Amino acid sequence: MAYTLQTFLHHKVFGNHLGQCRPLEYRRADWLQMTRGRERTVRLIVRAMLGVPSAHMGEQGHAMWCFQLPKGSLITVYLHRGTVAEISAREADPDELQEAIDFLLEEVATRLRQV
Repeated sequence: MAYTLQTFLHHKVFGNHLGQCRPLEYRRADWLQMTRGRERTVRLIVRAMLGVPSAHMGEQGHAMWCFQLPKGSLITVYLHRGTVAEISAREADPDELQEAIDFLLEEVATRLRQV
């Protein structure tokens, strides 16, 4: 499935699904390199791009966005301590998950280049 931001957002589910996910392994180094030193900018891009949060976590109510992909994979983008955008995932189908993560990282990278 070729993702666009609109088709990706159609997979958003509401509720806190972070407990079902594990920290992202696939392309983790790329994500860390892309966001290092630009945490505030990435946080603003994620908020603007993903829209209304799926849930809020912790006493401070930090935002998270959860996406259930068609074959059962789950992606959670959340603001760790309210400042650093992190990605966790539950893998049901590796190809499906990798395609969605590739799309998400490329979308954030494109918006970072525009800033």
